[in-house]
Amino acid sequence: MESKIKELIVEGAKYTASSKFENAAKCYIEILDSLRGEDQEDEEIDPEYLLLLASCLYELGVERSGMFGDDNGMQGYDDNGVDQEGESDESDEEGGSDEEDEDDGNKKPKLNENLYQFDNEEEDLAEEEEEEAAKEEEEVVSGEEEMSEEEEEEGEEEADQEPLPFTTFKDYLEGDIFYNTLELLQVARSNFELLRKTSKDERKLIKKIGQTNELLGDVYQELEQFKESIELYESSIENYKSLDDEQNIEIQDKISSIIFKLVESLTWYPDESGITRTQRIELLEFSRDYLKKCIDQAKTKNIEECKNQLSQIEVLLDELKTGKKEVKGLNNALKEDLVKNLVLKRLMGFDIPTSEDSAQNVNDLTSIVKKKKPRNK
Repeated sequence: MESKIKELIVEGAKYTASSKFENAAKCYIEILDSLRGEDQEDEEIDPEYLLLLASCLYELGVERSGMFGDDNGMQGYDDNGVDQEGESDESDEEGGSDEEDEDDGNKKPKLNENLYQFDNEEEDLAEEEEEEAAKEEEEVVSGEEEMSEEEEEEGEEEADQEPLPFTTFKDYLEGDIFYNTLELLQVARSNFELLRKTSKDERKLIKKIGQTNELLGDVYQELEQFKESIELYESSIENYKSLDDEQNIEIQDKISSIIFKLVESLTWYPDESGITRTQRIELLEFSRDYLKKCIDQAKTKNIEECKNQLSQIEVLLDELKTGKKEVKGLNNALKEDLVKNLVLKRLMGFDIPTSEDSAQNVNDLTSIVKKKKPRNK
């Protein structure tokens, strides 16, 4: 069994390196299903395998969402997955039957109102009594339906609290990949925490917990649940910072990369939502100070990337503190003019004015126009 697991791990790593994430996921699924087949409970399964499978599922989800778009091939269906064309056909049929009933009704002979005046009054009273009885029945039925709906909602809430009833890990390839990934990561994190209490190599497990929190943040960011992603990126940063290894460039680069994602979620997260302006400023100032430290002390391999991120953070902080947003269109136009200027200068040997110069010197012909002499009077 151990030799087979090692072969599957190597095979899965090869598939992952070549971006064949579904094949890699199947390798890890085979490992996990074989372990579960040995009567091993979920909390006893090595969380390393859960994390490997979750990483592949996340990449697979990103790949599929980019391939099919947001609707995931559900065009022509409503939110409940019902074919809209089928609904329209049914409604057309129902409309046609109503029209036929109305036509049949028009063929019935009309009664003489003068001859049947009193009979109509009696019929009206009978109809009113029937309508009142029908309303009472409807109220009773609706009350029963409301009670049953409340009971169903309570049952659904209880079901939501329970784990998904997957009998095999193959089921995680079906349905919503991102939500399946979240479930795997939550179980993996819980198992890592349990192992951390009894393990001698606590540093290794802290790294794994940080990695799991980072991937959870990635999934929530992909689901556009930015508040959750921000909180998980914060937790991941705290995990790595707790290692207290400032001389390790690998760890500093990892924290820097998580900061990039944190700033991205802050950028996309609406201003009026759960994170206050003060909290935003604190997070951005922490990110700015950390990246500055990495750049100044050369504790990162990605200095240029850190510098670019740092300039973006400065802009966001300025916007938050002053309430003024940068006019990006004008700046982009100026940058494009500068690029064109450099290209033409190198290819053709002359310079062209930028947008600012052009605005100041539009149709300026003063240097070539001769002034007329005044006429002698």
